[in-house]
Amino acid sequence: MRFAMVLSGLWLACELTSFGPGPGFREKYQALLRQGKNKEAKAIVAQWEKAQPRDPDLYVAKFNLILSEAEVLTMSARPARGGEIGIQDPKTGKEVGIIGGGGYDPRKVQQAMDVLRKGLALAPDRLDIRFGLAKAAELEYDPTQQLAILRDALAWRASAAGKPWRWRDGGALPAPEATFVTGSLEQYMVPYWQSGTPEGYRSGLALAELLIKYYPTSSLGYFNKGNYYAFTEKSAEAYKWFVEADKRNPDDPQNINNLLRISLNLRNKTAAKGYLTRLGKYPDFKEACQQYTVELQKL
Repeated sequence: MRFAMVLSGLWLACELTSFGPGPGFREKYQALLRQGKNKEAKAIVAQWEKAQPRDPDLYVAKFNLILSEAEVLTMSARPARGGEIGIQDPKTGKEVGIIGGGGYDPRKVQQAMDVLRKGLALAPDRLDIRFGLAKAAELEYDPTQQLAILRDALAWRASAAGKPWRWRDGGALPAPEATFVTGSLEQYMVPYWQSGTPEGYRSGLALAELLIKYYPTSSLGYFNKGNYYAFTEKSAEAYKWFVEADKRNPDDPQNINNLLRISLNLRNKTAAKGYLTRLGKYPDFKEACQQYTVELQKL
């Protein structure tokens, strides 16, 4: 089963939970930020910086503060949908558009990232900080910068002479590295596969190839490289990479499903029968197997 990496400690879209060793700074800062008292939170961070200037979590806190002020609003003339705020013409009372979140100010996001990099310089083994930078790059819609951040992270780990990653509070990763890191990197690919654009697909492919390079025994890099070729309608090439994923993890029903679907597309009846038998062992795919059985009979 895949490890779904969820940044559950985030307060904003990519915010990291800070854990500073200072005398109560962390608790006071977190409470104030949750209450939206940014001015008071900034005062606490200023005190924190004087007392613990080399605490990497100080820079996590500063990063969070900047991001808390980075969200921008936009207006649109389209009708409001569920949960959106409509704008009414004061003269007619008719709805004329909506107001809503429009993303993040790229200048603020980059400022936050510059601050967070100072924390990374103090603690290059903090994977939570590196993932925070990668998520911030996603807010900027900057796949090139995100790829560079993640590539640097994996290159650092490969050259760290066995030094393990640290996570929040300087602790261990929430799960074994081979599971947690690969599952986390796969989550960064999801928006690219959902983009429906050639550029997005290529960004997903770059991350898949990064996984293959640094975690060659994991199935996830091969699976996602197969996704790239499936999305770009190159079935034979997709099939090859899904087979590689299957060699490394034969118990992934999503990959078996992909292999079955492509076998049907390629009119490979023998292979399709084998994958159908394997997929039938998974209750969640019962209805899909019924449909595949019909398609197989038509080959």
